[in-house]
Amino acid sequence: MWRMNENNHEERKISDTQPTRPAQQSVERRDLGATMPTLPVAPSESPSLAETQVTRPGDPLPTLPSAPIVAEIPEMKPGDPPPTSPPKRKSRWLLTTVLGLVALILIAGVAGYAGYASGIDRRLQTEKTQVAVAVEQQYELALQNIEEGAYDLARQRLEYIVRLAPSYPGAVDKLAEVILELNTTATPTIVPTPTLTPTPDTRAVDDLFSQSQQAVLNGQWEDAINTLSSLRNADPNYRSVDVDGMFFISLRNLGRDRILVNANLEEGIYQLTLATRFGLLDAEAQSLLNWSSLYIKGASFWGLDWGQAVFYFGQVAPYAPNLRDGSGFTATQRYQQSLYEYVKVLMDQKKWCEAKSQLEILLTMMQTQELQEAYVQASERCAAGQ
Repeated sequence: MWRMNENNHEERKISDTQPTRPAQQSVERRDLGATMPTLPVAPSESPSLAETQVTRPGDPLPTLPSAPIVAEIPEMKPGDPPPTSPPKRKSRWLLTTVLGLVALILIAGVAGYAGYASGIDRRLQTEKTQVAVAVEQQYELALQNIEEGAYDLARQRLEYIVRLAPSYPGAVDKLAEVILELNTTATPTIVPTPTLTPTPDTRAVDDLFSQSQQAVLNGQWEDAINTLSSLRNADPNYRSVDVDGMFFISLRNLGRDRILVNANLEEGIYQLTLATRFGLLDAEAQSLLNWSSLYIKGASFWGLDWGQAVFYFGQVAPYAPNLRDGSGFTATQRYQQSLYEYVKVLMDQKKWCEAKSQLEILLTMMQTQELQEAYVQASERCAAGQ
């Protein structure tokens, strides 16, 4: 419509400023019409040439019949690429965002599954380790029972091992030997006429077993040991493997507490030694047993032989510096005092080189003017003697 009006306007200007002949005007009209878009008009409704040529100054612009606007389509030439639509930036942005979220969800899912699988594997490995330790302890105890002739107890332990770890080396063979031994040594007895006897009441031992379990869970080691002893006296064969396990745990932990909490080394050593009858001690319990024994040996030489005291406390202080007995003196304090007294003995005996070596150790733990002077004196006398 805008082009058409513009053409009409130019047409008025031309007619007003430069009159033309009718023939020339009709030619110009035809040329102008060739540049305008062709409207789909029926033949009967097409305006005549006379109607389009009447244009005077001051006259209103002619009106054209309304027709739908047809968009101009660019002319296509052979070999030209097909027209492409403009990129949809918003759609691409939404697609990229959705793909990123999906990728993050997948990564989080894979990481979560990997962590879950790792935790399950770690838990299974821990259970296997615990079972292996228990089986090894029971096998050692079974061998000890065989040596003592307690074949029935050994059979129970070996059956427990075979049930937990059928492929444990030697367990099946030992079980067969024990069963054969039991069948061989069994002496035939005359079977008396069966008499009706009431079913034994096991509620007492069941209650004792439950009380022992609860005491172990609560960390009441002494109560657990007393209850287990009553249970073993009432029925020596009642769940012997489980009872032995609770005995071991209670004795081990009670011995540890006696040493570290109560500073009662003698009783702690006794409890840990009893625990070895039911199982193998772990590294901590075995170390406490060794260090407590060395401490007591060193204390036995206290004031009598300072050289022996230095020897024993020198093995305890570096690893258990705060280990103490009823006197309240720690292993470190005992070691320093025994070194000091031993140096005095060596200086009195004019053993300068030995005194020098002991003073070097003592000076790493304490610094005094007296020790410095003694070290200088021992060094000079040692060098002079050499």
